[in-house]
Amino acid sequence: MRATLAVFGVALAVAGAAEASPPVWFVVFTGGSSRLLVSKGGSWRDATPTPHPFQIDDVQFLDSRHGFAAAGSCVSGTEALYETADVGRTWRRVAALETHSCNAGATTTISFINARLGWSTVIEPTASFARLYRTRDGGRSWKPVRRSLPLVGAVRFRSANHGWLTGVFRWPGPMLETRDGGRSFRVRRVRRPAGLQGVASYESPVFFGRSGVLATRWGRAAGPRERTSADAFFRTSNGGRTWTLISTLRLNPKTDLQTVTPTVWWLASRDAVYVTRDGGSRWRRHPFHIGERPLNVSLTPLDARTAVLQTYNEPHRIRWFVTHDSGVTFHRFAP
Repeated sequence: MRATLAVFGVALAVAGAAEASPPVWFVVFTGGSSRLLVSKGGSWRDATPTPHPFQIDDVQFLDSRHGFAAAGSCVSGTEALYETADVGRTWRRVAALETHSCNAGATTTISFINARLGWSTVIEPTASFARLYRTRDGGRSWKPVRRSLPLVGAVRFRSANHGWLTGVFRWPGPMLETRDGGRSFRVRRVRRPAGLQGVASYESPVFFGRSGVLATRWGRAAGPRERTSADAFFRTSNGGRTWTLISTLRLNPKTDLQTVTPTVWWLASRDAVYVTRDGGSRWRRHPFHIGERPLNVSLTPLDARTAVLQTYNEPHRIRWFVTHDSGVTFHRFAP
């Protein structure tokens, strides 16, 4: 399961259950107070935990019924873990989590590998620290693993011991790997592809069993993408021990790589979406015609054909669109 969050103040998340049928898809709408919508079998319904939290930081479904959410209010200084066993129809507050500030990028992430074993990362980019906690009883109690992580970012685990730490905002820097449940980390880097410049920034790798996909960005400057920036995509078949270059692109996308399956990936720029169905070897570009060009976008693919696109324009104007034909056409989507 995975969840992806936009880093400019409005968040979008999606997950598909790792079982044959039916998958659970969810979208988190924020701006004002958060709302969580889930879809199982094609219809959408509101599944926001009650009482409605000010902010839903992270959501993860383990299967077609069971999921967790980290939510709270940075204003009132509250944060908690919630659990559902019926696809979000009801939520149970499990325990309090460490709170985070309202500063830019501050958030709480969760990473469960089963119903009992999971981790929580509290991220404070402006204070330049991140803390890692672990639970062995489904979130009822938490113990600190690292009071200060070696990189300000989230740790995502793929097994009881194996996880990856990548930085926030895609700032240049290494990715870190742990093989002891987060107690220690070692720096991991990939070889710079021929023709690219600068230092890499790493997105969190996405795994499907031992197969995984890694997206990197190369350029001279941190922060916003420049014309000299390029994206390079890597694949592993051995759990991340080695990474092989798949392709390099100069698409200038505004979103992180969104992987639906090992071969179906999506990206979005300010005026188009890009879709590959062969694991990054070939991409198709589909411009979206939605009126004014947005300042920023966030993309949530649900499968090879369906995706939700969020656009953002000043002052705080957010619009939502959905495509059911791999990005060829988009229509307004009202949460």
